[in-house]
Amino acid sequence: ALAGLPGVAQAAVIYHRKSGFGGKIVAFVNGTAAGAAIKEELRRRLPSYMMPEDVIVSDGLPKNANGKVDRKALTAQYGEKHGN
Repeated sequence: ALAGLPGVAQAAVIYHRKSGFGGKIVAFVNGTAAGAAIKEELRRRLPSYMMPEDVIVSDGLPKNANGKVDRKALTAQYGEKHGN
């Protein structure tokens, strides 16, 4: 759903575990769309339990050695900025 939105060139989603019990869904987007617009459109397309709590728009997503989006790097990057 995320990758199919207008203005989204590339997207990845991680589940960021919080200290203790639970966690949250975090979406990373490369493109021209704004985070608020992305969340608004996703509300129309997804059930509430699949909605990302945070949408982070960046200039690019990190890649691993195989050229795929490096979700481990995204998880580490998000954890550094937003606490574990």
